[in-house]
Amino acid sequence: MIPADSFGPGFFRLVLACFVMVSHVSALNVGEPAVFVFFMLSGYWVSLMYLHKYAHHPRPLQVFYLSRFLRVWPPYAAAVVLSILTTGILTGTAPTQFLPGIALFGVASTGLDALNVSWALDIEMQFYLLLPFALVAVRGWSPTLLFALSVLGAVLGWWLYLGIGLKTVLCYLPMFAAGMLVAMRDITFSNRAVTLATLGFVAVIAVFFINDTLRAFFIKTRPSPFNEEWMTMGLMLLLLPFVAWNVRQKSGWLDAHFGNLSYTVYLLHFPVIANVSTLMGGGLTRTEKLILPLAVAVISVFFYIIIDRPSEAFRRRVMKKQFGKVPA
Repeated sequence: MIPADSFGPGFFRLVLACFVMVSHVSALNVGEPAVFVFFMLSGYWVSLMYLHKYAHHPRPLQVFYLSRFLRVWPPYAAAVVLSILTTGILTGTAPTQFLPGIALFGVASTGLDALNVSWALDIEMQFYLLLPFALVAVRGWSPTLLFALSVLGAVLGWWLYLGIGLKTVLCYLPMFAAGMLVAMRDITFSNRAVTLATLGFVAVIAVFFINDTLRAFFIKTRPSPFNEEWMTMGLMLLLLPFVAWNVRQKSGWLDAHFGNLSYTVYLLHFPVIANVSTLMGGGLTRTEKLILPLAVAVISVFFYIIIDRPSEAFRRRVMKKQFGKVPA
């Protein structure tokens, strides 16, 4: 019997990663909304982690940055190298132009994205750099002021991107700020509020699909009638009560694995889809496309066991030594 705590925050992150995969095997534009919810979750989890753990270390910045680097970059770098090598073997031409993107920072601006999802990891890493300073700067600020400033930051971020092509965490600051607020202020919602907000979100999405004009927002083959990023942020913020509820659910050992596996699925799904499609000659039928999620699942589990788990175990050993040096 599967424990009741197997479908908590970790499983939710895996579902979001699967939404990103669905977006890459269909015409549905559901990947970007899922990524924006990931940003909200990062705002919560990483803020909580820093406040409860790293902020009390004598060298909080160095240890926090080291921990985040060791969690994100090694699996990412392995996925990039494997993607380039596999593509080279299957097509005879390795896309080595993506190799500079292995540095991760700047991928969102340069487009050197071998995995087709690395831009979001670049934004995440920028958020990690900013977070310790932001937590100190906004201490004591009202939630309304903090969120309003995050919107102004987003306006500045998009001005920079549209003006000089520099894409930064500022573009998505409202999503991170929402998660930060939940962590910093320990914001909770009643079960009734969560239910009503979630039903309201579902109703709004239903209206989008019912309306012929608004439906274009979720269909990649049709031009959207409005700015997709801003509309996506607005829609996903409607899920804030659900997110605040979800992060406080019990998480057992299986749920923890689901959550960790979500990162592997996120990293690998696009290169797996592209290479399996190449093997099958491209132009896949709907039935043949059912093979793609299965291939992603199998390869992701192998990558998770062989690369991601050992990498995480190494990070934990490094962090144990760092905190072992701290006087009681």
